[in-house]
Amino acid sequence: MSPDNNPLARGVCSRLDEGIDALTPALADRLTTIRCDALASKNKSVKKSLHFSLTRFLNTWFAESTRWVIPAMLVAGIMGFMGYQHYQTLQEQDESEIDLALLSSDLPLEAYLDRGFTNWIRVKDTQHGGASCGPNC
Repeated sequence: MSPDNNPLARGVCSRLDEGIDALTPALADRLTTIRCDALASKNKSVKKSLHFSLTRFLNTWFAESTRWVIPAMLVAGIMGFMGYQHYQTLQEQDESEIDLALLSSDLPLEAYLDRGFTNWIRVKDTQHGGASCGPNC
């Protein structure tokens, strides 16, 4: 609001200008000190207000994000645990199938431990063109 556009502002400015001549230097210094204190406290309140706004925003954001982050982490943990259990079950099934095949075969277990027998199986598989034993034999 400028004094040029508003008659009320012009009247207030003229009264203040008339009153400034009647001020004593001690009163002028006191008013200056009070004004500086008021401006300093206003700056502090603006800083506190900014800090409060930022804190409130972060608290709100974290509160809102926990609504979906915590359930998402819970679902991811459950899915990871179920995947791990499934992997363990598959490994146990593979091991049990190998054990079952070894125990149900006509060969004695010592034959599987003999290096000569393993080499004989490899040679026999290459002659027939098959790979029944796999790369671990």
